[in-house]
Amino acid sequence: DCTPERTAWLRERAPARAVEVARLQEIAVARAAEEAAAAARERDKTFDAPLRPLDPPVIDLPRSLRRHSRSGEVLLHIDLAPDGTVVSASVDSTDLPNRYGAFLVDEIEGWQFTPPRRGGEPVTGTLKLRVPIQVD
Repeated sequence: DCTPERTAWLRERAPARAVEVARLQEIAVARAAEEAAAAARERDKTFDAPLRPLDPPVIDLPRSLRRHSRSGEVLLHIDLAPDGTVVSASVDSTDLPNRYGAFLVDEIEGWQFTPPRRGGEPVTGTLKLRVPIQVD
């Protein structure tokens, strides 16, 4: 229906509609940029090879930690230098008493890991290492 009243109303409404469409386009562009940035951050987290201990050491718990039967795990957060040495380690979570995590943090600081590389270049790395503990 193209009556003069209807066309007048459409002409009045057109600028507001254009602003609304422009705002929706801005939101879409911002959302796409945010998704691209998130994908780039995720891609930057990956390394050329998995980060793991070079010579997986046997963990020999001290007698004080072997007195009671326990089973559980400690999740360690480990920061690595480009050569694979441990820069720092901390307990991310555990279902065991704190002294188990403290022991593992001290123990792991002497370990050597595969050197973190991205695109063939040495980089610093961070990993989570789950250590199961079973004391019978």
